[in-house]
Amino acid sequence: MDLASIPALLIAIMALWLGSYVVNRNPRSRAAQVFGLLALEFVILYLAELAPAFTQDAAILYVTRRMALAVGNLAPPTGLHLALAMTTPPRPLQRWAITLMISYLIGAFWATYYLILPPEGFTATFPALAGLINEPLLVIVLRNTFFTLNLGAGTIHLLRSYKEAASPLLRRRLLLFMLCFPVAALAMTLGFISFVAPLSRVWGDIAILFAAALVAYAVVQHGALLPERALARNFFYTVFSGGLVVAYVLLILFIEQYLTPTLSFQAPFVTVLIIVFLVAIFQPVRDWLQMQAERLFFRQDVQREDLLRSLSQDLVETADLGEWLERSLSAVGDRLHLRWGLIATRSNDEGPFRVRATYGPAGVSAGGELASALALADEPFFAAGDDAPVSPSPAPLAARIPLTVGDPARQVGALLLGHKLSGEPFSPGEQAMLLTLASQLTLAVENARLQEHVVRMLEEARARGQELRQRDQALQAGLDVILSATSAPSAEEGARPLRICCLGPLEVYRNGERITQWGGEKAGGRQAEAIFAFLVARHRQGVTKDELLDLLWPELDLASAENNLHRTLHALRRALEPNLGPRQPSSYVIYRRNRYWLNPAVPVWIDAEEFTGAFARARRLENRGLGDEALIQYRRAEALYRGEYMQDAPFLADSLHVEATRAHLRETCAALMLRLGRYHEEGGQFAEALEYYQRGLAQDPDHEGLREAVEQLEERMQPVAGID
Repeated sequence: MDLASIPALLIAIMALWLGSYVVNRNPRSRAAQVFGLLALEFVILYLAELAPAFTQDAAILYVTRRMALAVGNLAPPTGLHLALAMTTPPRPLQRWAITLMISYLIGAFWATYYLILPPEGFTATFPALAGLINEPLLVIVLRNTFFTLNLGAGTIHLLRSYKEAASPLLRRRLLLFMLCFPVAALAMTLGFISFVAPLSRVWGDIAILFAAALVAYAVVQHGALLPERALARNFFYTVFSGGLVVAYVLLILFIEQYLTPTLSFQAPFVTVLIIVFLVAIFQPVRDWLQMQAERLFFRQDVQREDLLRSLSQDLVETADLGEWLERSLSAVGDRLHLRWGLIATRSNDEGPFRVRATYGPAGVSAGGELASALALADEPFFAAGDDAPVSPSPAPLAARIPLTVGDPARQVGALLLGHKLSGEPFSPGEQAMLLTLASQLTLAVENARLQEHVVRMLEEARARGQELRQRDQALQAGLDVILSATSAPSAEEGARPLRICCLGPLEVYRNGERITQWGGEKAGGRQAEAIFAFLVARHRQGVTKDELLDLLWPELDLASAENNLHRTLHALRRALEPNLGPRQPSSYVIYRRNRYWLNPAVPVWIDAEEFTGAFARARRLENRGLGDEALIQYRRAEALYRGEYMQDAPFLADSLHVEATRAHLRETCAALMLRLGRYHEEGGQFAEALEYYQRGLAQDPDHEGLREAVEQLEERMQPVAGID
């Protein structure tokens, strides 16, 4: 291989590298896909140009040249397609769709022309093509005109997009790609001149190599055709890696060209060994050279990254947040040579800012309060001149970075820094390091806040649990007292002024005497009884006036209904307390928070509550292994359940207001019957057990436990019946 072939080799290598680099990093982008296709076409073109350096076989050269000409005619429409696809909005691509389609059709025509037309159909025109493919001057002119039109259309479109671009970064990307089109036109012109004049084709290859370098710079330095997550130092690393690969390839070619003939080896034995050796040492050599290059060219960046990495490791190993904040601020202050700095945090989103760490003359001591006006900020601030806001320190403020968690309104702290001793502003790299440090500070402060909250919640839960255990022990002592198994009022019940039986027929006893007269001269007794029943049903929630009006007088207008309600409430209070004075408030029926209540301060005995309480006590006793005491409570609960909840309460018995409570009590009764049936079945009283099971099914026909108990009991009773 001579020196004139090196530019073509470099173009093929760069095209392969750039195409693979872009497609691998942004495979779903249409522009990246088109760029990959264009790079593949250039690889084929310049490998075909390099073919004479590797073989002198006329047939192979004929095929490669024909293939190169075919692929070369597809490159101009692909370049135009890339220029259109690089524009972010889809509008330009739709506007130019017809032009692009015509360009591809013409390119496909020329590609087919060079693939299928026999060489005998051409007339020799230029000696440079003799023996390969001969074409008339008119064909060359038409083909170059087609190339020029595509390059011109792509340049015009990129120029318009450049003028409309709002982002400086996008303008730089478009400018670099736009420069490639006139450079390609120059290379095409030089190539055409090389056919008619004594001019080497290497100049055209050098022009294309320059265009490839522009594309490489746009891709890896400015992120063209790449997603936003491309790394900042990609340009250096990728060019460095590409250069290393090129050096390896040139070394292999040199060995094959000069060393193998010198050693008189017929087989490429030395070349194979060298390739194996270079492949083995490529990655270690690349890593070592990259590390040395980083220390040489990116020393500041590497030192900043090492600092952040060490602070992050310290955060994992240090349990004290204040100590870590002090250490972090000191490390950053020493690294950037700051005049002063401070870190302030707050315990909650509304609390004051407290200084946790200081560096230099910060103006506020650790533990002191920092004014919210100095700490609160919507976004990071870096002073570029004399535009610094108020500073807590005598020295001016150079940077203020809020420590926010997700929502900018949730600011957990602030990082305030003074100027550097040199007076220079923070560089972009230093700003990026400070923003990363602020993210670490935010996570550390938020984690500390969460840990404090968890510890506080655990302590409260522990104290609450201890209190509940003490209360439970006190309640157990009272609840586990063996009560009478009959329904007769106990001494405790008799001490209560009101005794309410709402399981079955509604019965209310006042000081042992049943209330039979609910209404007065101007108020209906059924309505007064219904209001009382509703208050009992809503013992813990109360009843609104609208609920009472809808239940009792839905057909009346509001004024008449309210008048009836007041008269009925007056009669109800009199029925409960016959000796109530004219303006004396009732002890039983009260009105608070827009609701009527059965006064919770007055002791009231309600059979429904006693029923569920007795059943719950029985289950606790049973779980503790006290079967006899549990059976007494089950018996008591059985005696209390006289029938459906609010069975005959006026207006309320058929309403939806009591359905949920009624269903719950039915389920409890079914469970009660199951437990009593089990006790009798275990005692051999099968008939009594079956009766309890059937009573439970009458309350809850779908109770699976009762159904299984009946089936198993009937199976046990069959042998007994057969013996009898």
